[in-house]
Amino acid sequence: MRVRQLDTTRKQDVRQFVAFPFDLYRGCPQWTPPLVSSAKAVMNRRKHPYYRHSTADFFVIESEGQTLGRIAMLNNRNYNDYRGSNTTFFDYFEVIEDIEAARALFDTAFAWAKANGLTEIIGPRGLIGVDGSVLVEGFEHRPALTITCRPSIHRTKLT
Repeated sequence: MRVRQLDTTRKQDVRQFVAFPFDLYRGCPQWTPPLVSSAKAVMNRRKHPYYRHSTADFFVIESEGQTLGRIAMLNNRNYNDYRGSNTTFFDYFEVIEDIEAARALFDTAFAWAKANGLTEIIGPRGLIGVDGSVLVEGFEHRPALTITCRPSIHRTKLT
């Protein structure tokens, strides 16, 4: 297994990141897929307004040509300037049921945060601050109106 940072200018990398949940949740009638155009737009650094003030990097974990998971790390400078904090956000965390793959993604996330001088991680929380959720239980239920998953926010201080 290896974690790889994606090059958002490469169509193949964007496609891989966007396509992963479609493969992961194939056959799950409760899953609500995102609009592909919206998912791709998030990674477009030239056009998405988030990148006028902040940064983000996108990662996948792979093994033998298969994508096992993904995560995005976000440094929202406006948030940090306003709050006087050194916080990073994670979003788009999805992984196969494999604790080692999940651990490798979060180890990469923590290393990314530290390398960028950030001391706290909150998530899932997306580019606009209100998007982002992780389904951790209740897979047998249909999602509520306008909510694709039950939100589960986590905060971790880096040491």
